[in-house]
Amino acid sequence: ISDAAVIEAVGFAGIGLACQLPAFLFGGGLAGLQRQDISNGIAVVTTSVRHGVALGLLWGLSSSVVVVIAWQAASALLSAAALLIALWVQLPSNGRRPRFQFSLLRDTGKFASSLGGMAVLGTVVMQSDKTIVGALLPFSVVGHYMLASVIATNLMAIAQPVAAAAFPRLSHLIATKEWSSLRSNFSLLSQLAVLMSLPVMIVIVMLPAQTLMVWTGNAAVAHSASPILRYLVIGAILNAFAAIPWELCIAMGRVGPLLD
Repeated sequence: ISDAAVIEAVGFAGIGLACQLPAFLFGGGLAGLQRQDISNGIAVVTTSVRHGVALGLLWGLSSSVVVVIAWQAASALLSAAALLIALWVQLPSNGRRPRFQFSLLRDTGKFASSLGGMAVLGTVVMQSDKTIVGALLPFSVVGHYMLASVIATNLMAIAQPVAAAAFPRLSHLIATKEWSSLRSNFSLLSQLAVLMSLPVMIVIVMLPAQTLMVWTGNAAVAHSASPILRYLVIGAILNAFAAIPWELCIAMGRVGPLLD
């Protein structure tokens, strides 16, 4: 592939990346309206079309990397446009002409910066163990640790659909001061997140070597990495317990004290 083609492909990739911010914003708006069904439907359709057409391009319609990346950028733009239209249709009308309000940015600046700080801190914490292990231990041990880490990280995603649905619901109940419903919803969602996550995690904690054997088919790797996997999955269990309380903290706007 030529240098010019690489530059062109990177340019299209940048366009696709730039489309992620408005898509995330519009998807968040639909979530705030508790219409995740619409955003999920759009995501299913656009993702299927994106990868289906990309697969067709790779199989014979075009072998050009630039064309494939350009299609990915175009599909990202179409996805953002679809989310914008869906959000616009769902927004209630107040009879006034839409306009940009800088006051909203000022009012949410502190909360947004606190939330961003938590995201950065969480990323640092999630990656610091790998940095330390890579610096102190042999390469073979690092490989076993990374394998166990991949499994544990994927397990943490089990509770995320419940957490994603919990945030707009809890925010609505807090905004309307329905404290009794807030308590019952918080309890129900917490139990649901744990119920979805705990059974498979407990099985892996009890049978880490067998899990790795099924995953890798390598007895030596399963034996070496099983103690690591057990402790990482215990951490994933604690993460599942914290998923809904964390969403409640965000919904109440009490993120700043967590950074103090």
